[in-house]
Amino acid sequence: MNPGAPARTLDEFIAWARSQPGRISYGSPGNGSPPHLSMELLAQQHGLSLVHVPYKGSAPAIADLIAGHVPVMFDNLFASIQNIRAGKIRAIAVGSARAMDSLPSVPSFAESGMKGFEVATWIVLVAPARTPEPVITLLAREAEAIFALPEVRQRLLDQGALPVTMTPQQTEQFVASEIRKWTEVVERAGVQRLD
Repeated sequence: MNPGAPARTLDEFIAWARSQPGRISYGSPGNGSPPHLSMELLAQQHGLSLVHVPYKGSAPAIADLIAGHVPVMFDNLFASIQNIRAGKIRAIAVGSARAMDSLPSVPSFAESGMKGFEVATWIVLVAPARTPEPVITLLAREAEAIFALPEVRQRLLDQGALPVTMTPQQTEQFVASEIRKWTEVVERAGVQRLD
């Protein structure tokens, strides 16, 4: 949030947004981006009417957030963490299941009382279809070993990432559940592709 916005907690933001339906805008790195859809999910779950202001990327959206042209936005921690640490923007919650090691004083949505609200930008290692199973197993084992290296793990944590490894089967299930979740958000919000 912009530090001048009246909300300092998630509950305060929801109360503020409810008190001014259709009058509070939020920025995003673009139409249909994960931060846009995350705010749509929050709005759907809490009956909020917010005005979406899409930008052409995270940097101009954050610049306008800092300048106070938009009071609030979701964004990934990689893009925002330095501005949060510098006090240029205020983080009121993180989308991970628990507070991040890189911002321990910022609660997760669940820790703020929103059980089940979890949104995160994720990156997954994939291989071409029909890659032999032994190769998939080897890639998964090597990726897990790399993420277990203390220097790799610490570097990711410092940048606002939470390194998580899953088996190939767990990854397939996770991706399928994410597709279902976000398809529903897109359909309910009526998000249209802009070319």
